[in-house]
Amino acid sequence: QCYNNFGTIYYEKREYEKALPYFNKGYLLRKLFPEEVNAITESKVNLAKTYLKLNKLDLAEAMLLEAFEKGKKENQQEFFFSYCCFPKNELSECKRKDNKIKK
Repeated sequence: QCYNNFGTIYYEKREYEKALPYFNKGYLLRKLFPEEVNAITESKVNLAKTYLKLNKLDLAEAMLLEAFEKGKKENQQEFFFSYCCFPKNELSECKRKDNKIKK
């Protein structure tokens, strides 16, 4: 968790290049515990948001899709959406978008 905390500090300071290695290290460590689905999803979303800020759109998209698919498989979609949308408190909007995608 501490690597993700350091990544978050740099992310919030808009120092995305410095945040990225911390988020990567946190993700790699969390992958060692596959039962921790929410923690792994959090790491993937952190990486995706950072890739977006660095204009690495392909990497961001791949990481978000991977997190979303894992969330669907583990029945954790709500956590995925709440984590992605938490800063703007848009969980209900995300759910509406998800329902449109499924149809």
